Formats: sequence, structure tokens, C-alpha cells
Amino acid sequence: MAISGKPWGSQAGTPVGKEARPEVIAESGSWKTTTRREAVVAPKNQGLVRLVASSAPVEPAVLSVTCKAHDDVLQYTHTFVRAYAQSRYRKSLAQSLSVATHELLGNALTYCAISGDVVFQIVEAPNSVAVRVSNPTVQVRLDMMRAHLERLSKSPEGGSPDESGRSAASASAPPMHGLARVVHEAKLALEVYVVGSLVTVVARGAP
Repeated sequence: MAISGKPWGSQAGTPVGKEARPEVIAESGSWKTTTRREAVVAPKNQGLVRLVASSAPVEPAVLSVTCKAHDDVLQYTHTFVRAYAQSRYRKSLAQSLSVATHELLGNALTYCAISGDVVFQIVEAPNSVAVRVSNPTVQVRLDMMRAHLERLSKSPEGGSPDESGRSAASASAPPMHGLARVVHEAKLALEVYVVGSLVTVVARGAP
């Protein structure tokens, strides 16, 4: 495992410019198709879900952790991020980032391709703070994720289970259902970037 404070590396993709506008292939609420989007979703769009067929834009990271698939890092990474967020951000945002860390890092460690790396980051911009997780995966997991995001966009609650039910049925729970918790409980905008087998999920809120 490696930890650094360096900006997001090359595996996160290239910045979005006029010559490289990613295609938004899904958007919560209207679930419409479009060919234009902003590089970073404004935090006022809390609860928005976007699935983008492109590399994620480059953003500066204040914390970066790289580990292997199935490494036992979730508990202490989550504990550290929770303490860091509580000391740096307002209470509600700190709680939201804590939820996003647990759900997104947990998903990445579970569904990452066995030989791949999971990259976890906290990224900051002038008008947003985000948890950002990147990992390679297999096609069947990508298909499951797309189907889940579509259900999430159509249902007001996104099928989000309560915490007690989620814990009791964790072994048989639907994959990636923690994304619903990030949107509806944590109230964060969710950006999902897919290029080839690489998935980057960003949960973003206002500082």
C-alpha cells in the first residue's frame, strides 16, 4: 500500500477540454443522453448521478492511498478519513465523506480485478470536496454497475437499504448497492467514469 498527497496520476485520465468532451450516457432524474458536460459537477447538484464514457478529469488530491484488490485496508482507512474530515470540514459534510469512503472503497476492494490497484483519494476544489476511488474491473461487473445506476436514477430512494438490514444481509446483498446510500443518505453528487476496464467513482459535496 502507498499513501501520498500528490495529485491524481495519469491513470485517472486527462483534463476535459474542447477537443475531448466526454459523453454523458446517463443522468439521474431525466436519465437523458447528451454529448456535453462540465469537467466537475457543481456541488449544488447534490444527489445527481452521472455515468460518463470517459476518463475522469485530473484533480488535486490532499490524500492518496494505493492498495491491491482485497487488501484489508477498509477499516483503518475509513477511521483515518473520518477523523480527518471531522477536523477539517463542517459536520454534515464530514459524515457524508465518511459514508462515501466506506461504501466506495469497500466496493472497489471487492470488485477490483484481482491483479489491479485500487486508488483512493480525497480531492479538493474551490467549490467542492470529493471522495474518489479508481479500480479496474471485469465486464460483468461493469454491466451490473450500469444496471444498478439506471435503477438508482429511476427510483426516488434508489433501493437503498437501512443499515441494519444491510449488515445482516451483507453476504447476499445486491452488488454496489452502497452507491444508493452515497446519493440518498450522504446526499452527495455521484460521478462514475468508465474507460475500458477502469472505473472511477467520485462522490462530491460542497465544502
